[in-house]
Amino acid sequence: MSEKFYKSKWFWTAVFAVILFVMNGIILVKVVNGKKVETGAVSEINDDNYVESFEPAISNVSNTRIPTKATSSALPQQNKKFSPAKKKSNEDFAREGAAALRLPPGSSARANALGRLAYAWAKNDPFAAIQWAAQLPEGEERNNILANIADRWAAKDPVSAATWASNNLQGEGRENALTSAFKQWVRNDPDQATQWALQLPEGDGRNNIIATLTKVWGLTDPVASANWALQLHDGVPVGPALFNATFSWARNDPEAAMSFASQLPEGDAINMALIGIARGWAMNNPEAACTWALELPQGMVRNKAISQVAYMWATQNPESAAEWVAKLPEDFNRNIAYGSIAKAWSKNDYDAAVKWVKELTISDKEKEAILASLK
Repeated sequence: MSEKFYKSKWFWTAVFAVILFVMNGIILVKVVNGKKVETGAVSEINDDNYVESFEPAISNVSNTRIPTKATSSALPQQNKKFSPAKKKSNEDFAREGAAALRLPPGSSARANALGRLAYAWAKNDPFAAIQWAAQLPEGEERNNILANIADRWAAKDPVSAATWASNNLQGEGRENALTSAFKQWVRNDPDQATQWALQLPEGDGRNNIIATLTKVWGLTDPVASANWALQLHDGVPVGPALFNATFSWARNDPEAAMSFASQLPEGDAINMALIGIARGWAMNNPEAACTWALELPQGMVRNKAISQVAYMWATQNPESAAEWVAKLPEDFNRNIAYGSIAKAWSKNDYDAAVKWVKELTISDKEKEAILASLK
């Protein structure tokens, strides 16, 4: 262009206009409802109705238009108050119990429904739950429900659970509930649980509960459990309690249990301890337990120890247990072990157990005696 043009008024007018435009604002592009709109000032941009324009980095990204404003239904209702789930009342639980009891007796659906009810209700109000269960008809179903509730109650308040069951229940229902309560109690406070158990009325019920205590206690503190069992008196038999204590002990440490038993004097205590060791050891290593049991002196203790090994082995592998018993020495009465295997086997497969007994090479009278024990 000529020098005259740069000196003309038109040139300087254009320069001045450009400077003014730049000073007043910049050109922005915003997207409103999918259309480009030009604006000259940053202050005019409303964050509620724009999105930055971009190119998708992946070719298969959907081309669906992104909404520039979220609808009210897509946003969380910050002012909405959420109320917690309504806590079930005792009336609600009672209605569930009535519905469960209408299910076919003996069915797994009924047993499962009652089991869930007992657990949930005992967690909510164990006192009301056990009062409801106590009014059910006598029988195994009632006893199981009482035991489940007592177990849950005792996890929080063993004294109340044991006291109520002792004072308000009778028979097997009472014993089941107390046993469940004491199982929980001895895990948390063995000293108080054992002292309280000794104050129960004399009889088989108390003796069974004490034997159960030593079994549960023996899993966490076998030395204390076994030594406590040894000092039992006042009509409480030492044998069953010590059997359970050494049974639990041998499950985890058979060598230590055997060392303890070897220091006992001759008599019922050491006999029951040895039989308990055989049973506990067989839970984890039946082959080693049977080898040890066969080395015991001939007699009642050896026979019972082998029988316990056979039973525990059969709960895991009845065929292997049966093969082992068939190879026992001639001086051992195999029928004792055969009976133990048949009992354990029948709990998992009754027909297979009966078939096995009928094929044994023993007299018909001996077979009938074993089969009769399974009924």
